Amino acid sequence: MICTEAVERTVHRHLDDQLRHIGDGDSELAQTIRSIQQEELGHLAYAVEHRRGMTAVDRLLDRAICLATEALIWLSTRGDSARLASELRAS
Repeated sequence: MICTEAVERTVHRHLDDQLRHIGDGDSELAQTIRSIQQEELGHLAYAVEHRRGMTAVDRLLDRAICLATEALIWLSTRGDSARLASELRAS
């Protein structure tokens, strides 16, 4: 469940960034993202509920999976996701 939790947590953060970026600009797109987010939150809740305690090795694995997921999102968006997150943090 560590892998599922790490991936879902990372994806959820990116969906939050997208919603903040869209704001009130495109309500249909925002609703689509919220729908995806609800599904992802279900996966995250399931993983958290069914995982065992976090050992030091588990925390290391969690971090590595988060970083790998971030890298894959970055590659799939050609860096746009990182730029968006940076812009949102600055505002």
